Amino acid sequence: MLRIELDIGPFETRPSNSFPGFVERLTSWVPGLHTHECSVGRPGGFVERLRRGTYLAHICEHVTLALQNEMGFDVGYGRARGTGETGVYTVVIAYEEEEPAREAFKTALEMTLAAMLDEPYDAAAAIERLREIADEYRLGPSTRAIVDAARRRKIPVRRLTPTGSLVQLGYGIHQKRILASQTSDTSALAVEICQEKPLTNRVLRNVAQGLNPALIVRALTTFRSDHRMVPGRFNVLGLAGRQVILDYGHNVGAMRAIAEALPRDTHRRTLMVMGLPGDRRDEDILATTQASLPFVDEYVFHDLKDRRGRAELEIPQLMRSCLASDTPHHFAADQREGILLGFQLSRPGDRLVIIADLVEEALEVLEALADVEVGEEGTCEAPVSRSFE
Repeated sequence: MLRIELDIGPFETRPSNSFPGFVERLTSWVPGLHTHECSVGRPGGFVERLRRGTYLAHICEHVTLALQNEMGFDVGYGRARGTGETGVYTVVIAYEEEEPAREAFKTALEMTLAAMLDEPYDAAAAIERLREIADEYRLGPSTRAIVDAARRRKIPVRRLTPTGSLVQLGYGIHQKRILASQTSDTSALAVEICQEKPLTNRVLRNVAQGLNPALIVRALTTFRSDHRMVPGRFNVLGLAGRQVILDYGHNVGAMRAIAEALPRDTHRRTLMVMGLPGDRRDEDILATTQASLPFVDEYVFHDLKDRRGRAELEIPQLMRSCLASDTPHHFAADQREGILLGFQLSRPGDRLVIIADLVEEALEVLEALADVEVGEEGTCEAPVSRSFE
């Protein structure tokens, strides 16, 4: 909906029937007004209202709708209501494309004033200009068909580019984007966007809508992976001479990201404490464990508190099947026991990687273990967090 607050000034005391020849001039320029029913409830009702007398805000509402119809947009809802302040009205008008609707309203106001004051006005040229604007902003047939189908299903639709075919369907985790008939389920859409810098900037601005860009830049440049700020997101802690990395990474992508973030350091022995959710496919659990093999020397596998239908130690035994026969490994009943065992097995100078399911519990166990020292500066690409001071 287009919402305009319109101050009609001296026209508050000049209804439409006080301007000789106004109705004939306006309806000759916009013949579609003859079909408007208005509150009368039948075609021609709005013209009757014009002859009886109505005011500028109400007239502009109807003319804007009629001009949008001339532009090829199928809209018909509008309202004009007083705000309580003399001469000031709120006008609400339906639209299919916002920018063409704004141009239609501007044209409607100019046209209505010209008809009231009996001034020369080239209505045909104005309407032709609006049609050209509409063609510039109108969605193509394939995109329009998808958008119409989405709206029929009550799926929120948001156009991300004013003149292109990039459209967002839905919000949050359910959102999808389309570009003409391509969808965000294929990387081709991302490739298309990235090839155009203005379009890329527009998409990024839409993602961060309402946020000050300077604040976003400052947040990105001052971000620290501190357990207080982002618990369980690659928190790097110092614990009794050991480097401890706490991360909530339960899939292949997360495990690979951890591997990439660790320094290429062949002198630091690495132990991993890990339990994985029982509702994952066996092949996903195996793939996640395999992704850790290049950087882990010794493992402590444990069950999660909620095994999600799996037998006791079923998941730890499955993860164990990925290891070479000579890879040291141990089993624990749960996460708390696993962290304690991992700490006991590690030595000063080692790295202890904890893949946490219950992050708060993991932090509590680490706090209780010992007085924590800050990890060695520069031992990891992620910032070192002064965790439990």
